[in-house]
Formats: sequence, C-alpha cells, structure tokens
Amino acid sequence: MILITLSLLLAADTPTTPATQPASSEAQATADDSQGDVNRIICRRVSAIGSRVSSTRQCATAAEWARMRESARQATDRVQANRPTGGG
Repeated sequence: MILITLSLLLAADTPTTPATQPASSEAQATADDSQGDVNRIICRRVSAIGSRVSSTRQCATAAEWARMRESARQATDRVQANRPTGGG
C-alpha cells in the first residue's frame, strides 16, 4: 500500500500551480528547486486509486518531497532486486 502511494507521488512529480499564473512562474519554481530552497512548501494533487475523479491535495516541503522520492526509489530497487527469475 505504501509502495503504491509513493509511486503515485512520483507520478505526480510536478507541483500544482494556479491557472492564473504565467508560465514564467513555473520556470522560476524550477530555478528555486535547483538553488536548494528546501523549506519551500510544494502542494501536489494525488489521485485516489480506483477513481478518475477523486484526488487529494498533499503539501510538504521540498526536502520532504525529496525524501519521499528517494524512499520510493529505494523501495522499487528492493522489489526489483528480489524478483524471482523465471526458472520455476
């Protein structure tokens, strides 16, 4: 269950921005990420599993999103490393 949730977080990797903001604000947000503003709050929409309509808004700091992304990557690596080979 946690792996699925973290996978959804990775799929929703782009931060949500209001439709009224110009595209240059999005470019500025990317520039802020590269500068390392780890205390900046980023909110993302995460779709509920099994529903096309239902979603929740999750907010976390850039550092927390990075930790979640790294945790999901490590979980994926563990699962893939422990996959049985087709010898059965």
